[in-house]
Amino acid sequence: MNKFMRWIALAVMMGALAAPAAPGAESPSVLLQKGIFAEETEGDLDTAIKIYEQIAAEATANRGVVAQAQYRLAVCHQKKGNKDRAVALLNDLLRQFPSETVLSQKARELLGQLGQAPSSSITIRQLPLTAREVYSFSPDGRYVAYQPEDRSDIAICETATGKTWTVVQRAPEDGSVVFAPDGRRIAYVLSSGIQIANIDGSEAKQVFPFKNDSGLWIYEWSRKGERLIVLAWETKGVAVGVLDIEAGTIKQLKSWTPPSLFWGLGRICLASDGRYLAYRMGAGAENRRKVCVIDLESGMETSLIEKEVGDVVGWSTGDTKLLFTSNRTGVPGLWAIPVREGKPAGEPELVKANIGDISPLGLARDGSFCYTEPKGGMDVYVAAVDFQTGKVSDPPRRVTDRFRGKQSLPVWSKDGQKLMLAAQWQRQFVAVSIASGEPQDYPVGDTFSGWLQQFAWSRDGSFLLIQTLRTGVAHGIHRYDLATGATETLVTTMNTAIPGHWLCHPRLSPDGESFYYMRRNFLKGEGEKTEYKDSILRRSLHSGDEEIVYASPGMLYTWWPYELSPDGERLAVVTTDQVTTKDFAVALKVRGVRGGETREVIRLEPRVGVNSLAWTPDGKRLVYTIGTPSRDQGASQPGGIWSVALDSGQAVELNLSEPDIRDIATHPDGRQIAFRAGLKSLTHVWVMEGVIPETAAPTTSTP
Repeated sequence: MNKFMRWIALAVMMGALAAPAAPGAESPSVLLQKGIFAEETEGDLDTAIKIYEQIAAEATANRGVVAQAQYRLAVCHQKKGNKDRAVALLNDLLRQFPSETVLSQKARELLGQLGQAPSSSITIRQLPLTAREVYSFSPDGRYVAYQPEDRSDIAICETATGKTWTVVQRAPEDGSVVFAPDGRRIAYVLSSGIQIANIDGSEAKQVFPFKNDSGLWIYEWSRKGERLIVLAWETKGVAVGVLDIEAGTIKQLKSWTPPSLFWGLGRICLASDGRYLAYRMGAGAENRRKVCVIDLESGMETSLIEKEVGDVVGWSTGDTKLLFTSNRTGVPGLWAIPVREGKPAGEPELVKANIGDISPLGLARDGSFCYTEPKGGMDVYVAAVDFQTGKVSDPPRRVTDRFRGKQSLPVWSKDGQKLMLAAQWQRQFVAVSIASGEPQDYPVGDTFSGWLQQFAWSRDGSFLLIQTLRTGVAHGIHRYDLATGATETLVTTMNTAIPGHWLCHPRLSPDGESFYYMRRNFLKGEGEKTEYKDSILRRSLHSGDEEIVYASPGMLYTWWPYELSPDGERLAVVTTDQVTTKDFAVALKVRGVRGGETREVIRLEPRVGVNSLAWTPDGKRLVYTIGTPSRDQGASQPGGIWSVALDSGQAVELNLSEPDIRDIATHPDGRQIAFRAGLKSLTHVWVMEGVIPETAAPTTSTP
């Protein structure tokens, strides 16, 4: 280790030692630096080994950090002359962390130096593409269908060569694509209906037109190729059925009512004999998810796995096992359960541990396993700033390593000692101590099944008001008790069809007796035009009584319509004139909650939106982020954080360079700001070979 790197390691370690941290509260990243310092600077291998073993034992640690710790643990044992232990650790690294390609190569090189060949026959390779969405893996393992990151097309990648081409231009972004059993055709969804075409895009034809507001999602293609397994949704419910391609008719297999239960439906996989259809059901945490199997001949349904399921992967050779992902041992793993005649024939067994935060695409007949892994994403940071000058005195630092890439919506506690954030896709809230970095998790996956949207934290820290979809109930604003998990739905959204309304953005009053929220009413205008009427309401938490405190003469900016001042006396609102046009304009205005004049503070340049809004604690300035409300409206890209004085309208930009900043929250001391930032989340595609026995060729049975 050179002198410069030693000084970096020493500075990191000393900074960690000097920081006020609770015992055992160091993040895995800090522990790793301490281990490296002990190993390479001090030459204390025993201390380094203890630190690396501590990191490796932490099931919730960052996978990349755990893999580095395991590699360095092997190196330490090599240095101590424990060859057998080093070899075992290196081989285990290759098995448990195949996606860590750089470390895997270093492990193979070290095994070679030790005169050993890797014992694992597993190989993994990344396909040369990044995607906004990946649709499916062909049954022969030759192709992947995906949506490129920069356009809404349907494209195909040949897995052996990496060659890519476009099949359909400007397809719906929320569509689906599946391959025929022979891998030569695809079925896909357009706004007009379901289409079938060759994989080069030729001979495209429509096989099922959409009528009115009905829609279909394609899940599987039957093994003889004449039928599709589809999911249909309407206002009354959701159903899985079989679409006869030639006749253009659908036979329903199973339905769910109300439609909100659809959000608990995971992957659907058809057995190779065409008789059994396996699917994951259940929203929220894994312990509430299960796997069911439908016998397509008898219509009988069997519960195969009752709990602790991530998602269904696919069927193994001869349909003797069903593979699925699960976190049942504390780390994500690939599991298999024996199946006979559509029923469980034994207990689940672990096939491969430590597979990471992946989404399965399926199994090919040659036994290869294709999956996706998100990269990039969003994290919450804290920085010290001067809101008057824009100067940054303490650069941004990530608040926690928990749920990296999935953090959003920071909210400060009343005393500013903790920061609550939402862990998206995990459906959890995490309260982080700013002094020690110690996190406290609040899983809400059993209660809420949708994206965690805006929320407010009570001043006594006992409950949250959450705007989201409650499992089995409706979208709305719900009170969630942090100690008990008890949930009360306070107000719900009506169907946004005319007449109807949408509500959002709960904010608690300083006295904790009531809360505010924004409501948009949908009204029928001339012809087919829809009119909007926006208002902000105050609702008592005890009686439920409501009153309108602001009825906007124009349109509020729906996603970030207002913020309540720290003293609870004023509203800052974001208004817009025709956000649906390319030349829309946005203004920040302030008015009293009890009425009075509405005063414009600042008007932004045309086509510039506001992504988030906050007050400074003294009530003298507004802080906001600017950017694009929709990529189709021609607005600018996210443009950082700005602070504007209410008395003069003079704005200054904060000197922060992080990408795509939003979700801002000002600290009660008026000198810090929390925000969400991060690169656009893209999907990487991997193919794993050798972990699953080769599967049998499909039979000719059909659903």
